[in-house]
Amino acid sequence: SATSSQSLAEQIRQRRKRLTQLDHAQSSRRILRDMIRYMYLVLDLSQAMYEKDSSFGFGPNKTRLDVMLQLTQEFVEEFFDQNPLSHLGIVIVKNGEAQVLSLLSGSKRCAAVALSAVREGVSTGLFAGGGGPKNAGEFSLQNGLEVAGRSLGHMPRHGSREIFVIVGALSTCDPGDVLVDTLPRLLNAHVRVNCLAMCAEMHVCRKISETSGGVMGVALDGRHMKDLLHNFIAPPPALIKEQNETQLTCEFVLMGLPTRNTETLPTLVHATSAKGNGSVARNDKLL
Repeated sequence: SATSSQSLAEQIRQRRKRLTQLDHAQSSRRILRDMIRYMYLVLDLSQAMYEKDSSFGFGPNKTRLDVMLQLTQEFVEEFFDQNPLSHLGIVIVKNGEAQVLSLLSGSKRCAAVALSAVREGVSTGLFAGGGGPKNAGEFSLQNGLEVAGRSLGHMPRHGSREIFVIVGALSTCDPGDVLVDTLPRLLNAHVRVNCLAMCAEMHVCRKISETSGGVMGVALDGRHMKDLLHNFIAPPPALIKEQNETQLTCEFVLMGLPTRNTETLPTLVHATSAKGNGSVARNDKLL
């Protein structure tokens, strides 16, 4: 009908507009990006993720957790392909507690092994405590941000500090006020928070994302969620790291490169053989 075709056309226009807004490369203004990124993935493994959701287009028997793990695996592979100098870590949240599953590492294999461990733990019921999805508990946004933020606070200033939260729960069970206690510490550490909701949007997630300079997205289906994930692969625009700065500045990276010194007087060279006995025999040759 005409109404359905108009609504479909409106959805396509909105999708193109959203992608254009997120594509900073198409804007005319000058953009400074951090090529070295330190990112923590905060994954929701609460009870809400075990619910079957056919709206993502992966089949009627697939849960939100299955969809998240599959798309996150693709995101990790593409992330390291586009950001070879970056580091990625994984934090899981369940039962109101956050746990570091994989520390920040520049190896794609570490993240892949961690996601495989999550998939195996879900299939065997280990993450749910052996009692089914009901024992997975509630999601805690504050604990996830606190655990990831402590590790990112020690990262060098020349890199971008980011937290990417993928949540499927509709509520968060926190020990305190995340906007009063956690958000100021993240802002002082120059940590950017991005959130991706697989269900409805939580206001606290949008508030933290917009305040820290991140992006908040809500997945409509599986393809839309994949598009949102790929928007976070490219390095984001750099943040102003000092309050008194009016424009962005570059942080120099200290490199330990060897220097060549020329001496006019002869110097002594201590050489050892490959045998490891601490001396060089007369028949040994140095190449």
